[in-house]
Amino acid sequence: TTVPHLPPRKKPPARERQVITEEQILGALELLEPSSTDAGLLLIGFYCGLREAEFQRSRREWVDLDREVMTVPAIAAKARRTRVLPLHPRVVAWIAATGGTEPGPLLPPIHRGRRYAIRRGCERIAGVLGRGVTAHVLRHSCATHLGQRTTDPYALQAFMGHAQLSTTMRYLHTNHLASRISAAWGCATSAVPPGGTNGHFGASGGPQGPVGREG
Repeated sequence: TTVPHLPPRKKPPARERQVITEEQILGALELLEPSSTDAGLLLIGFYCGLREAEFQRSRREWVDLDREVMTVPAIAAKARRTRVLPLHPRVVAWIAATGGTEPGPLLPPIHRGRRYAIRRGCERIAGVLGRGVTAHVLRHSCATHLGQRTTDPYALQAFMGHAQLSTTMRYLHTNHLASRISAAWGCATSAVPPGGTNGHFGASGGPQGPVGREG
């Protein structure tokens, strides 16, 4: 019996990871208690891009409110590299209002004697936003947000703690790179790459973000 030749099955296209915009973050914060731990999770997740494991290990002692930075020690980081994160004013205000740098977990427990549950917090935030939220979605949203506003891949790599620059490059829009090349040659950025306009983001830099999982 002859077995008919079947064409190879095509893999379904990779789904683009959903991104939460800053406008959506600010809208959710209006519905949360400003000093709540859930608000802190949302703020720090979006503006600092911590991994879930880093959240679980995070300490108030990592924060320097005078310098407005957070130092994530190598022992807590996936890539085993210490990184110093400049803090957004909203994050500084939340930390200052919830105990400052007194020794203890960065995200205070809701119930005495129990550790704050990151995933439960994300579920509550998802109920406010009306969409799925995880610590990784917040981190991915942070990288996408910054990638649309910076032209320095090494700065973004250092901030996010990516082990490979290729991971970081997925978040940088080609228009930014074109601008840097044009500046290096000393010419105006008159050419507009497909999918966008000079210095701004077109369809490819929209709210869906780049395809693939970042570290």
